[in-house]
Amino acid sequence: MPPISKRQQFQALMAVLAIVEERRSVSIVDASAEVGVAVDQLRPLLNHVLYLEFRDNNDELISKTAAFLLDEHDELVMTDQHWLRNLAAIPPSPSVALRLLVACTVMRSLDDTAQRPLDTAIAKLERLVAADVVVPVDRPPMLDICEHARSLRRTLRIRYLKDALSEVTDREIAPWSVYSNWGKWYAYGPDFGDDIAKSFRVDRILTAELGEHEFDAPDIVTEFPELFNLEEYARTVRVRIDPGALDGLPNPLRLGPRIDIGDGRVEVDLTVFSDQRLENLLLMLPVGTDILDAPEYANSRRAAAAELLELYSA
Repeated sequence: MPPISKRQQFQALMAVLAIVEERRSVSIVDASAEVGVAVDQLRPLLNHVLYLEFRDNNDELISKTAAFLLDEHDELVMTDQHWLRNLAAIPPSPSVALRLLVACTVMRSLDDTAQRPLDTAIAKLERLVAADVVVPVDRPPMLDICEHARSLRRTLRIRYLKDALSEVTDREIAPWSVYSNWGKWYAYGPDFGDDIAKSFRVDRILTAELGEHEFDAPDIVTEFPELFNLEEYARTVRVRIDPGALDGLPNPLRLGPRIDIGDGRVEVDLTVFSDQRLENLLLMLPVGTDILDAPEYANSRRAAAAELLELYSA
């Protein structure tokens, strides 16, 4: 039987544990059939959750605690002493429970496949919050064409109402991404020909049609809804860098247009949204990266690197 990937192993294990959580017990044969993983492949995966070991700094065993139990009849059982049960006995605070309830409600509304697994969690959270949470997640009329334009990498000509008191504007945008946040849908990207990306509320798009221009979306897109304007905290540094290193830089990060300079590197603006994130970004830049137009950033990078070297060489 062909091996299964790490992702498939994780998904199978989580599915089996959810079944046991719901039913209190299940045979390993039935669990195997339900998750589509052979018994001889599933059994070693379960070994990781049958018990936990607690060891000291010298790797000496202190104690073991039962988690899920696989009995002599190959029945996977969850007892009242199950370690996740004990953790769950301490409920989250009301504010945390409310945020979890909102998140679960949104996810269940957006993804039909998540409905059954989330029903139990929502019921428990509602008892803690003692309130019903209604989150509007209706699909606005222009959402389909926004997603279609994004998938085709085509511009979108829209008639847009910026807010309730503004006049209607006609514009052409490049929808780099389309996403939902707190029940509202947004198309994220710049006006065509501009470099500054914005979030456009899809429910404020009155009409839309595909444009004639194609666009290339950046590899990393940081989405900022209009209600969270962080531009006053923006810190931008222009660098010459190996393009393969961009994926390894810390997020959230906004990338400007890349310019190939012919030596295997690109010139690009990197934008983060606080001084602390800027310091972290500078430290993460790989060897061979040139910092342009901002000598103080290069000096800050050298100073922070020297401080780290002194710390770890002590």
